[in-house]
Amino acid sequence: MFSCRQAARLLSESYDRKLAFWERMRLRFHLVICRFCLGFARDMRRLEAAVRTYSQQIDSDTASPQATLQPEARERILRAMESERR
Repeated sequence: MFSCRQAARLLSESYDRKLAFWERMRLRFHLVICRFCLGFARDMRRLEAAVRTYSQQIDSDTASPQATLQPEARERILRAMESERR
């Protein structure tokens, strides 16, 4: 049986790496039958969106150079985030 703890771990890992096909299928099936984990998955997506929005606001602000990432580092992070979502 696939537990909620395992589902939460895979949800978190999905933001750091691409899940294997069987991991994605097990997770999707669990989310169909568990409303609590489905809520957790929605919260994770909202958190990611909030972080993304916040980082875009920082880009548009006139913050001090010490408070922002170098453009190359920011680009690497954004590319990594986009590739993980696919």
